[in-house]
Amino acid sequence: MRRRQMGFVGGLSALIVQVGPALAAPAASDAPLQVAVGAGALYRPDYPGSDDYKVRPLPFVVLRYERAGYTIVVGGGGAVVDVARDPRLVFGPLLHYRLGRHDVSDPVVRKLPELDDAVEAGVRLTYSGDLGGGRLVAGVDYLHDVSGTHQGQTLQASLSFERPLSPRVVLGARGALTYADRDFMRSYYGVDGRAEPSGLPRYAPDPGLQAGEVGLSLRWSLDPRWSVIGSAAYERLMDEAAGSPLVRLRGSRNQTSLALGVVRRF
Repeated sequence: MRRRQMGFVGGLSALIVQVGPALAAPAASDAPLQVAVGAGALYRPDYPGSDDYKVRPLPFVVLRYERAGYTIVVGGGGAVVDVARDPRLVFGPLLHYRLGRHDVSDPVVRKLPELDDAVEAGVRLTYSGDLGGGRLVAGVDYLHDVSGTHQGQTLQASLSFERPLSPRVVLGARGALTYADRDFMRSYYGVDGRAEPSGLPRYAPDPGLQAGEVGLSLRWSLDPRWSVIGSAAYERLMDEAAGSPLVRLRGSRNQTSLALGVVRRF
């Protein structure tokens, strides 16, 4: 069976983006269907641009099915189908679940209209190769809202590297840049006439770079099935997103997240 990065997609980005690649350990068996079950905790901002943080419990299930060179991975709030049939290349449709803005702690932001969770569809393209005793992966994700929540589009370019430090410990690093169109920016960072009760000034951001992100992940394999995983990520909101009153007056352009969990593979 081909070994391939077991990456996830979903609104819980700290886990999906940083901890997901850490689950690329050798499979416990050569069965077409592999299952990973995990539980842990996630420390992340209340909403994109917030300086209020919450700790959330984080249960998750990931299913990976491989047959005739095609791979389907479902879990973490999303799914990707790899039709490339090449161990170095991932290409195929992508489904993503993005958390909205509701039940926030900030009393001013709470007066804004809530933003529903969104379902986005698109395509993923990544290419990987060996480098310096590790694995380097370069990729691009394109996503478009199909739920009618923000009706926008994003394009994310990423570069990640994973290298074993010992037979049981693997270190991962990742960087990414995200570009968002006007509909996305105005949904998540704009302030319109409906926000008058909040007292925030009106703001209509244009398309541009939404954020840059760097992160580290670490996996400690207790045995072939059990692993402890952790991650830390830093995201800096950029351009029009950083200028939003939601960020500039009520939050921060500097966003951090931490995740820690235990994973059981079957």
